[in-house]
Amino acid sequence: MRRSHNLKTIALFGSVLALSACAVTGPVDLGMPQNRLDSPEAYGAFGAGRIHGGLRSTHKVNLTSDYGTKLISNSQPGIESVSDLGIGLGLGLLSFIDLDLHDNFGAKGYTQLKVQVLGKNRRESKPGNFSFSLLGAYASNTIDSEKGSGFYNIFTGQYSGGTATYGLQSNYAHLGFVTGYKIDENFLGYGGYTKGWTSYSGSQTLLNGNSGNFFGSIKQDLYSLGLLIASNKEPDPKNTALLKYASPFLQLELDLSHLVAGSASKTQLNGAINVGMIW
Repeated sequence: MRRSHNLKTIALFGSVLALSACAVTGPVDLGMPQNRLDSPEAYGAFGAGRIHGGLRSTHKVNLTSDYGTKLISNSQPGIESVSDLGIGLGLGLLSFIDLDLHDNFGAKGYTQLKVQVLGKNRRESKPGNFSFSLLGAYASNTIDSEKGSGFYNIFTGQYSGGTATYGLQSNYAHLGFVTGYKIDENFLGYGGYTKGWTSYSGSQTLLNGNSGNFFGSIKQDLYSLGLLIASNKEPDPKNTALLKYASPFLQLELDLSHLVAGSASKTQLNGAINVGMIW
């Protein structure tokens, strides 16, 4: 009899924990990259390009800590800087135009077009080359429906039953420039500036049934200073393969980012290390 009573007590205690501790909804974040990792010199030919990856930083803008119990904040979201990993792929379209894909794991990837307007491209540049390029990028992301369910919390007396949902549409763009100087065959110093924007909108229903619409914007000023190290020796003229210009590279960058989201803002200095193969 006593054993049966103990089993019932354990079962009741387990049920209480399940009802009070269950959490199946979570935060809603938007990420904006804090590093640009570009070069002022275009790749130099159709099919030329690079593949790369490394350590980055991302601004994480927290719209709500829990979409099931708290409405998304348009006026004062949380902002923090987090270390991140990223990858990228670039291809030359013309001798002075490049198309690049950048993807930070903590932020939505974007597609960027670069147009070199001054100086020689990478394949033609020599020490003393001054180069200047314009940048433009865009990305769009849609979350149609994110769902979670919850329970009544007997400790707080708050009802969290039912189903929570939210839908989110975000658009990112940036415009800017990057300029640099070829120090010698292997070293290219550069600096640049980009102005970035993210706009977002959507709707949300809490676990308790309350609902609402939201919209907002995020603005970023990003200043970059970096060094690109890669071999740029003249290839053997008898080698006609596309990869005759191939070289491993190392890119070091320091970035100052100022982010504004509603009435919240954050200024952060971060570095990035990028490695890969350029051809």
